[in-house]
Amino acid sequence: MAECGWLLLSMASLSMSASDVTLPPARLTRGDTLVFRGQVVEGSERISNRFRKTSDLTIQIFVLAATETYTDCVITTSTRRRADAQVAAAVHVVAGTNPVSGGDRPMIQTEFIRMDSRGRIVQLMPAADSLPILLDANTPSQTMPPPTLDGPPLLEWGMFVPLPPFAVHAGVKWDTPGIGNRPPVLWLAARDAVWNGGRCLELTAEQRTPGWDRIGDVSTGWRRRDTLQVVPTDGFACRVQRKIEHREGRDILNWVEITYELTPPTRYVGTRFGDVRQEAETAWLYSAQLDELLTQPMKVDPREFTARKLKIDRFLSENPIPTLFRPALEAVRLRYTAAEQGQLTTVAAAITSPAPRLILKVGQPVPDFIAPPIAGTGAVRLGAVRGKPVVLVFFRPEQDLSTITLFLAETLYRKWGSRITVLPLSVAADVQAAYTLHARHRLTVPIVDGTTIRQQFQVDSYPRFLIVDTRGNLAYRFDGIGNETGYLLKREIERLLPAVPGTATVTPSASPAKSAPTTGSE
Repeated sequence: MAECGWLLLSMASLSMSASDVTLPPARLTRGDTLVFRGQVVEGSERISNRFRKTSDLTIQIFVLAATETYTDCVITTSTRRRADAQVAAAVHVVAGTNPVSGGDRPMIQTEFIRMDSRGRIVQLMPAADSLPILLDANTPSQTMPPPTLDGPPLLEWGMFVPLPPFAVHAGVKWDTPGIGNRPPVLWLAARDAVWNGGRCLELTAEQRTPGWDRIGDVSTGWRRRDTLQVVPTDGFACRVQRKIEHREGRDILNWVEITYELTPPTRYVGTRFGDVRQEAETAWLYSAQLDELLTQPMKVDPREFTARKLKIDRFLSENPIPTLFRPALEAVRLRYTAAEQGQLTTVAAAITSPAPRLILKVGQPVPDFIAPPIAGTGAVRLGAVRGKPVVLVFFRPEQDLSTITLFLAETLYRKWGSRITVLPLSVAADVQAAYTLHARHRLTVPIVDGTTIRQQFQVDSYPRFLIVDTRGNLAYRFDGIGNETGYLLKREIERLLPAVPGTATVTPSASPAKSAPTTGSE
């Protein structure tokens, strides 16, 4: 494998003209291992709630096989939210104390991908029945999931460049189709550049919603802009910078910046190659099997989780020397532990038929929906609870702000009881993280699955609070969370509630011990 800029290019290559620098497809060999490290910074510029959130990002790519027509890899994406002391007191106004402690574990996703000779990526879907995992030219595949627009990437493969059927050098433009219903991506080989002392080609990619630049005609939209530095001898990006902006009117109110860079690459051969591949396949297999169990409509026997966790334990004891995929395998084991202890239960897959997408405005009716249960009672229908105020709380359980958000929801739920409906809606690829939060902190407020509802309501930042009045109209909206969120929730709910003699309201002072959620052990 080429050393991707870690050595200076030869004097001959330095003397080449700009027109001579062309971009080949990615050149990878069996056993090549690429590790990218960086960070994700999320921000909001809303006047009522400005915030910054930072996560550490690690991407690992291990090449399983390389042929003339395709390259098969296993890729993991790990994000870990950094602690933020400025938001630690976000629930103080409502709860009177700060019950949040400890840090979040990283969120890790492992998948098999295949890259063709032009750098185009698909996700491989082998049978999740036994080891070893067999991959060949006939292995089923599917389109990669759309990149995340509102937070850290769930699976990141942006270092690979989909090339056109003609030579790419400085000044060349081309476009590629967007994934799903996303708009196309416009590419430009912008200029020659230098990375780590070596010559590279700087590419830009832009994707934006229709009417992004027509502020008077289109009031909202998003734009994604990537800058990639690609060493021609390798064909893949060694450094990626991305900025995603969400616009309302003339103002950029929410944004995400992602930056990562290649560390010195390595190559595994012989026995060590087999060890790395075995651990990667084991992590993927047991994760895929758990996902399959959690989508079954009938309750799964907890002994099934125990049996599979014991198989992971046996693998760990027989293979004491870890590889780079050990964190992914340990993350899967933790999920089985949660399922074994009853923190995970199976939920039937929600109906995902296309729903109309809208942007809610204050005073407009909120459409009805049915949300499948995650923790608490059964499915919830919004129309069935109209007649009293409703607080909808969209949150992503893998974010560190989700714990603070749920403590706010819990306090509201305990304080006003049956006078209002508090409905946290989890938005995640699976329900494991939401179950874990609910059990760990011994919450009583029900949690439902808001994934499809998020698409219908076009929720693009987290957490988001929507307050619905007694007539079913949107009364107020909050984006993000900060020290003022408790006061704002209190104020708007009290405006909608009829006065009840002797009914106390939430104050900034400490709540009684029975009203404050307690934090369970890990």
